[in-house]
Amino acid sequence: MKTATARGIIGCIGKCTSGLTLDELDILTDTVHSTLGRHQGRKIFREFLRKGKRQDDLKCLDFHEQCCKYIENERDYVLSTATPNLKMLTNDVSEAFDTAIELERVPEIDMAILDKFNEALNTPCRESMLQVLEETKLRLEDHLSSSHKDFKIYMREPCPNTR
Repeated sequence: MKTATARGIIGCIGKCTSGLTLDELDILTDTVHSTLGRHQGRKIFREFLRKGKRQDDLKCLDFHEQCCKYIENERDYVLSTATPNLKMLTNDVSEAFDTAIELERVPEIDMAILDKFNEALNTPCRESMLQVLEETKLRLEDHLSSSHKDFKIYMREPCPNTR
């Protein structure tokens, strides 16, 4: 069976087989930030976006995960290295900049953020590079909040496979 949502028809996305309780699902879907902050939340949200054919949102989710990975890698690197350099972070920010350019249809990834990427890469500073990655994450969360509203509604419905 399939269930109607605001942007089409979605089948089972695995919420009933996730191993999470209803309370955990409720907490997980409370905000877009809480959904994106947990692996299981991202997994179920990704399936919702995939089955809903929300390609731009899937790209934003991938980019959000990419930014999170770059930030985490840099923090781990700085903690584990006596004299850290900026080479790895510069490469990561450059890749993120390329990805941001590809997301031209996403209004939150505008010229202002692209300029910040450019500035961070032209005047290499760890703090400014991490800051542009963090800001990009927040902008992506803003963009995904619209789909997340539909996701929350869908998550409250019974699984279409158990009806």
